Amino acid sequence: MLVITAIRPEVIRKIRARGEGTLELWSVPNVIAAESLRPGDVVFLTEEAEEDVKRGVEGIVVRVDRVNVDYRRTGNHYGDEWEVKAARMRVSLVGTARVSQVTGGRTLVANVDMHDHLIIG
Repeated sequence: MLVITAIRPEVIRKIRARGEGTLELWSVPNVIAAESLRPGDVVFLTEEAEEDVKRGVEGIVVRVDRVNVDYRRTGNHYGDEWEVKAARMRVSLVGTARVSQVTGGRTLVANVDMHDHLIIG
């Protein structure tokens, strides 16, 4: 299952409470992962940074309802670019889970075990 990392804890809590939500992703690894997703796919969301995802890390599993990857103009005047690739994903909660095994590659992939409780933040 693809892993989307470094999601703010309050966003994960909101998705758990409402059963759905929309994510706006800007980090390169998360946008690359989103580019390969289609409606109906499931992904694992965690607040942990990519390099900290290992066995035992908790998060939530969501089903992708919609995904859109496009270029956005930024207000950053410190760099030489004014566009950045970003993704918006509408997701529905499937359940909570814990990582059982992680594999690398172009995108982070993990096997997860579903469970019925989760403590975040």
